[in-house]
Amino acid sequence: ASSYSFDFGPGAHIVLDKDVIEGENVWSIEAWVNFHQKPTGAAGQPLFFLVDQGNLFVFNFMPSADKFRIILNDAIVLEASANEVFDVNFHHFYLEGNGNKIALYIDGTNRAETDYTGNFPHTSVYNMTIGHNLDASMDEIRMRKKSGFPGVPTARYNAEEGTVLLFQFDDQSTT
Repeated sequence: ASSYSFDFGPGAHIVLDKDVIEGENVWSIEAWVNFHQKPTGAAGQPLFFLVDQGNLFVFNFMPSADKFRIILNDAIVLEASANEVFDVNFHHFYLEGNGNKIALYIDGTNRAETDYTGNFPHTSVYNMTIGHNLDASMDEIRMRKKSGFPGVPTARYNAEEGTVLLFQFDDQSTT
């Protein structure tokens, strides 16, 4: 069986054409990510970001800190190490906000969480961007107006209740 994923290059990226989870109090983002190599240099490699006059939301790997970071409204709110993900295999990333906290899971393990009662940031100027100068491939990208880590998927994602975005590159379909 063939398997496809979106190869970001580095250089390629996806800009969403609509708000998906912006302004929501309960949300989740998940994807399978295959880093081509461990990022180096001073600049971070964003997996997901939303900017306006500042960094409203960024989930990236920051080589200078050797950590994955979640940035909200220009402040680092979460950091986690995960050097094992740079082994050229796909790894599952799951981020969620449940109205009380933000959490990051990698390959099913809760790597970090912090209290956060605000909504997912929103801007009327820009839309969420996926990958930008990211030297990786992604597959099965899903965003939902729903939280609660369901575990590492063992089958293709589906458009269950609360799903507002679903990219499945195996059959080139999107929702």
